[in-house]
Amino acid sequence: MSTLSARIPLLGAVCADSHRGKLGVTTRFLILLVVSLLLVGSPTSALASEASIHPITLQDILSLREITEQHISPDGRTVAFAVKDADLAANDYNSSLYAVPTAGDAPPKLLLRAKSFSNLRWTPRGDAITYLSGAGKVSRVWKILREGGEPATLFTHPESINQFEWSPDGDSLVLVSVEPVQEAETAAAAEKGVVYDDHLAFPFWDFVSRSWVKKPTSVWLYRVHDRGIQKLWEQEHSIYSFESFSISRLAWAPDGQKIAVVFNTSAAASKDAAVAFNSGIGLISLKGDGLVPLPSTSAWQGEPSWSPDSRSIAFLSEVETQGKPRDGFRGTVLVDRLGDDRPPLEVTPNVEVPYGTQIWWSKDAQRLVLAMESRERSALYEVPAGGGPIVQISRGDDHLSGFSLSADQAMASCIVQGPMKAPEIGVLGLQVGTVKTLTSVNAAFDRIRLGEVSRITWKNKYGWETNGFLIKPIGFREGSRYPFLVILYGFRGQFITQAEWIASYPAQVFAANGFAVLLMNQPKEYGWRYGNFEQFAFDRDYNALASIEAAVDAVAQMGIADPKRSGIMGWSYGSELTNLTLTHNKVFAAASASSGGANNPGEYWLSGVPFQHYIEGTMGGSPYGEYDKRFDDLSTVRQAHRVSAPLLIEAAAQEMLHSLELYTALRRLDKPVELIVYPDEGHIYSQPKHRLASMERNLDWFSYWLLGRTDPDPGKREQYGRWAAVKAKLAKGE
Repeated sequence: MSTLSARIPLLGAVCADSHRGKLGVTTRFLILLVVSLLLVGSPTSALASEASIHPITLQDILSLREITEQHISPDGRTVAFAVKDADLAANDYNSSLYAVPTAGDAPPKLLLRAKSFSNLRWTPRGDAITYLSGAGKVSRVWKILREGGEPATLFTHPESINQFEWSPDGDSLVLVSVEPVQEAETAAAAEKGVVYDDHLAFPFWDFVSRSWVKKPTSVWLYRVHDRGIQKLWEQEHSIYSFESFSISRLAWAPDGQKIAVVFNTSAAASKDAAVAFNSGIGLISLKGDGLVPLPSTSAWQGEPSWSPDSRSIAFLSEVETQGKPRDGFRGTVLVDRLGDDRPPLEVTPNVEVPYGTQIWWSKDAQRLVLAMESRERSALYEVPAGGGPIVQISRGDDHLSGFSLSADQAMASCIVQGPMKAPEIGVLGLQVGTVKTLTSVNAAFDRIRLGEVSRITWKNKYGWETNGFLIKPIGFREGSRYPFLVILYGFRGQFITQAEWIASYPAQVFAANGFAVLLMNQPKEYGWRYGNFEQFAFDRDYNALASIEAAVDAVAQMGIADPKRSGIMGWSYGSELTNLTLTHNKVFAAASASSGGANNPGEYWLSGVPFQHYIEGTMGGSPYGEYDKRFDDLSTVRQAHRVSAPLLIEAAAQEMLHSLELYTALRRLDKPVELIVYPDEGHIYSQPKHRLASMERNLDWFSYWLLGRTDPDPGKREQYGRWAAVKAKLAKGE
């Protein structure tokens, strides 16, 4: 058994040693998965009680059953929910559809298994559950009765459907679709040569993914009673490479005559230069008048919700902060009174409302119900529709998300979890607010030891406060100092096994291997006006860098962190901050950065016009003229000579060009760097084998550089040979 295996029970070598009774990784994972399947609705199962408690492993992280979606029935009596399970052997996922009574008097009932489900919706009459599922390039609307049985397609449509919503009377559906691109079309275009279109965001992605043929997004009306279908609107191909973002939300008016949609707009329309991908709200009438945008608020718009009389729309947007606490922009809820010449009414002038907040009108139109999820709060609230104090409805400290409401708004269902509490389905009465947990799909985690998690706050040298979630090493002892890891960014208090949404950083397994870990948020950003470089540089970079330095000091002052053995890692924007940190201080002895850049000139020519507008808004101009020197201090490529800590870079194939500029600069300077590319991946790795490989590589990386540990697994001999050669050069000062 390897040294690493001894430190992490169940990790072991990949191959089984049947003569000694040892289980291989795949076998162990499948056993844990089967146990978790058996535990749905059985929190006191004998299987769970007989299992030995063990520190969390990488395989345990993959065994977490993800609740991808849930929806309460109109009568409030049943919650339908989908669960996704990783299949490591097949390098894929399987999904299951369940229904559980809100009374809590029966376990969940398995209705269906398939590769995937999305867009779960009860029919308005509550007799069936509808959803999207499909194979290959075509996704269709399916229906299964409330009691179960064989599912059936609701209707046949030639295009692939990516979302739908039922009309209030249940007689129609509005749906969004895109015609699948055929291989023959792609090949025919390739034979003639493809015109490079830099009006798309990240246009080079199209040539990595062979998606240079574009099809428009269409909105359709399907009538159930006569099976008729009518095209309501067609949008030219998106300014983004990812076509499904053309229409990202549908909302029926209660009178059934109009549909509000969220659609792509140009970021150039926003005063806030921090907006890289913009959206607006438009109305589509069943009369076939096309899409009519709401009056512009010079900001992004989202999450439209209709008033009961269909005369007003509440939605998310942003307004200027006007110096409180500084110039910039903040999220808020606005109400547009259709046909009224007055500007939209701001409902939440004293509250920061985060992007993605769900909105419902009360039946009497006097209140708005808000489901807000941010790093500060995650709960259900209500506020007077005309503006006023906001009041929390749900009780307790759990993280609540993904809400749905019954037709009478008496009941709400949600996903309930916490930093040390695995996700389950919960339900609450809006009059009482107390959350009741209905499932135990992740009961296996009751027998898995985790590092203790606490929420901490601290201030940087500029006086700005931020927060994070500190994980103590498993077996933590007061008075001992531990190697310390900072993981960036965007954490909200969800269940921590990996670093919440980041699938490559095994936060709790780091804790099982003797690390103290901080999942860190940067200080609140308030945006900046177009071209205001000084405000951008402080808000996006220098303020965050100061908080990263202060985080190490804060946890060291707690007597936990060993500042001489500190590492840092980050994904996306977190990668930008990680790279900037390496060029601006010597706090960290090792680093890992993935799927992101840091104000490098190459990003400009890679990104296409929409994102170039964002870069020009932040830096004041392009890197090709008078603004070129502004890139000097904030570009990691131009500051690569300052890097001394070993840096692991990981990238999906379609994003590797963003990483090659820094990698090449570091290699030319003979700096310690390694680049790993994962084929056929997205911005966040989804393939189970890639997730496992990336988590294990990051664990090996920081164990090697901060603890001096190696795994004697013969398969890793080449890896450690590369790292040892780098370490030897660093020791010689070369």
